[in-house]
Amino acid sequence: MNITGAVRVSAACFFVLVLGLGPVRAATFYVAKDGRDSDPGTEAKPWATVRHGVAAMAAGDTLVIRAGTYPESIEYPPSGSPERMTTIKALPGEQVVIQANDINHCAVVHDRSYLLIQGLVFDASDLRLPEGASGQIIEVSGGSHITIDGCEVRGGHDANGIIGGNHCTYTNNHIHHINVGGEAGYYGMYLGGHDNLIAHNTIHHANGWGIHAYNTRGGADRNTFIGNRIYHCGFKEKKPGEPDGKVTGSAGPWSAGRFGGIILSSGSGDVAYNNVIFDNDGPGIFIGYGAVDPQVYNNTLYGNNRAGNDAQVRIGDPHGTATNPLFSNNIVYGPSGKDIVQENIKGTVTMETNLLGRDPRFVDAAKGDFHLKPYSPAIDTGTAARSPETDLDGKKRPQGGGCDIGAYER
Repeated sequence: MNITGAVRVSAACFFVLVLGLGPVRAATFYVAKDGRDSDPGTEAKPWATVRHGVAAMAAGDTLVIRAGTYPESIEYPPSGSPERMTTIKALPGEQVVIQANDINHCAVVHDRSYLLIQGLVFDASDLRLPEGASGQIIEVSGGSHITIDGCEVRGGHDANGIIGGNHCTYTNNHIHHINVGGEAGYYGMYLGGHDNLIAHNTIHHANGWGIHAYNTRGGADRNTFIGNRIYHCGFKEKKPGEPDGKVTGSAGPWSAGRFGGIILSSGSGDVAYNNVIFDNDGPGIFIGYGAVDPQVYNNTLYGNNRAGNDAQVRIGDPHGTATNPLFSNNIVYGPSGKDIVQENIKGTVTMETNLLGRDPRFVDAAKGDFHLKPYSPAIDTGTAARSPETDLDGKKRPQGGGCDIGAYER
């Protein structure tokens, strides 16, 4: 028997069969308010409920949702792959509201991977949990390689906005009015994982931190925060009979000003640049609770520490260390007490070319415009070695004789 010939024939047949089958193609399905779950889920005959659409998806499929308010949640869609992400998105140009009323979340993608959620509104304004319970509007914890892009996340009572995973991307989202009126200490974003990108999000009116990078076990490592705009976080509506200057949380009353813009902690190698952080109740940036080698540069901070109990920037704290922190090319200004407090620091503190307590000549701080006017002392005075290639607007650095301090290059 000619063994070589037999092998050649078998290999050729296998090759023909594979070619004949072709690549497995992902499907695209549709959901619309006028659809029916008994229909095939096509664009012409869409399904009626998001829940049905998610349950019908296979790995790598796309679910397109048409305009309307859907009183349900997105739960456990299938994971995709690096080559083909599972996608759930709004039809471009249409507003899709996912509105959960009687459960503790609007979306759960726990222990999932390679998933894209895009262009949806997650509304937890009517969400009311039992006394002592808490939840998340979007729960990604335990997942990896999840992208949430261009979504709005709002409302909630005793619920965080987004709680994140590892190797995830959160971009261009609007997260606001998180737990306003509830117990203090719920966050716009709560990140306990590593290697996440958090970029160009607008976060405001969370009654805890805008972004809280923290893990009691450590490991909140190598997270990158770029171009986020964070304001009016840390505020708490005073309950009747509650003394001034105090807020009530699960651990009892504590001083106002505990929560603010971003906290970088319990991890190594976190980086924050080109962020604009202003008018928060507590510090605009807090580096501590075991943060190692954090790098914070070219940020603009204005009017933080509105409660007056801390500082606009805190590096280290009585309960946790900051090791080898770098703080460079940042603007820190505003009528709110101390600019920077340093405490319980290990290693070397690198503080370079920051503009502290000196009027940077913003275009209109009262209206939230923190671009620089001509003759600002922040122009051309930054350290080029620490500056990112572009500013918050995407403008190339430098534009003049040197890089500007802060998030914007004039």
